[in-house]
Amino acid sequence: MHIPAQAQMQNMRFENFSMKSGLPNNTVNSIAQDIYGYIWIGTYNGLSRRGGEGYTNYYVTGDSNALSSNIIYQIMPDSTGKLWILDANGLCYYSYIDNHFHYLEIHKNVKQPLSSMVMDKKQTIWFTSTMGLFKIDTRSLQYSLVNQDREVAGGSLWIDEMQRIWISNKNRIFLYNVDGNSITEMHGLPMSGIGYITGFFSQRENEIWMAYKNVDSPGIKLYDKTAMQTQTFVGNDKQDFHEHYSDFILHPFLTGDTVLWCNKEKVLALFNLKTKKFVPNTYNQR
Repeated sequence: MHIPAQAQMQNMRFENFSMKSGLPNNTVNSIAQDIYGYIWIGTYNGLSRRGGEGYTNYYVTGDSNALSSNIIYQIMPDSTGKLWILDANGLCYYSYIDNHFHYLEIHKNVKQPLSSMVMDKKQTIWFTSTMGLFKIDTRSLQYSLVNQDREVAGGSLWIDEMQRIWISNKNRIFLYNVDGNSITEMHGLPMSGIGYITGFFSQRENEIWMAYKNVDSPGIKLYDKTAMQTQTFVGNDKQDFHEHYSDFILHPFLTGDTVLWCNKEKVLALFNLKTKKFVPNTYNQR
């Protein structure tokens, strides 16, 4: 028996995890699962690891082997078992071997702030700072400044199926060609009304979804690379959408036919990629 995707989403059951459950903070910026199956949760007041034994939380302690900031922006596991962490003080990785956090010297040499990071198929991490675009070999831990175009500083990053890096800077989009080491701005996109782009994601080769935020209300845009056309989607109730869903996380998750994201108001919003409609009042834990 086939159950329509819309009905499946409306019948979803959610379990709420918060500080009462053991999280270090209720504001979650990033979630990832490492190769050992542990779920890591980056918050505005510490890093948490969830396993069968419950939560293990990590904070600033003053120890050189601990975190140097409790504000965790993004976490990303690699194929070797390291967990890469982008926090308010720079970039580090956690090692199961010694149970330590290792900050790279890059966080002392590069002017803040560091932006979001992405990882390509070769396990190379890419990120931008006020100096330009950087890459880090996760195995050798060597980093290099690959492009000094400061127009790309501080934006969201995404890698497409051709391993090209998409970079947003407010409402501008740049495309970095790894082979040619060149950055070009994408012109012709209807970006009027967008304050800034908060994330990229893609489900099909010729489509790019962009989450955005502006003064009036947030939403998502669908860009068809082949037809060079853009569609815009906002919530069914614009007032309610603006009030509850004003802060997207940087990297929306794809789960089947649905995009999930949440904000500081403890709201989870779902968008059906097939019907191209929001699922109203999915989950609201006040």
